[in-house]
Amino acid sequence: MNKTIVITLISLLVGGGLIFWSYNNSKAPNENPNFDSSTDNGNMVLTAAETNYDFGEVSMARGLVEHKFVLKNNSAEVVKIGRVETSCMCTTAYLLTKDGKEFGPFGMAGHSGMMNNANLKVNPSEELIVRAVFDPAAHGPAGVGPIERQVALTVGGAPLFLDFKALVKP
Repeated sequence: MNKTIVITLISLLVGGGLIFWSYNNSKAPNENPNFDSSTDNGNMVLTAAETNYDFGEVSMARGLVEHKFVLKNNSAEVVKIGRVETSCMCTTAYLLTKDGKEFGPFGMAGHSGMMNNANLKVNPSEELIVRAVFDPAAHGPAGVGPIERQVALTVGGAPLFLDFKALVKP
């Protein structure tokens, strides 16, 4: 009986590790030519003022931290935002439209019962804000140290990655 439990736990850990590894290695940030982190190229479908953010030092004791990534549709076409996912359960994403509506929370695929399909449209010249919220205490005492997380959006069928990092302190 104990041998069966141990084998099952090891299988789950190995399987989960392989899934996590394949998910992380299947992503190539900003590989899509339709995305650019600069805002001076009007030919890009969607631009982001920044795609990487550094929180610096964050304290577990002080609670949640957040950063807003601003995206703009620089095309003459409506752009559809499909899936929105985070790389870890400690991160939640929200989408804010120009009329003040907030959609979300969006989280890690398959976890916490959070939705992952936004089905939002961004009209030409409109902006969309992606609010990334990180909980530095989510991993408990083992979560102290440097972290890197990601919000992944499917935009017009292609991926857009918004990354952030922090140094978590107690």
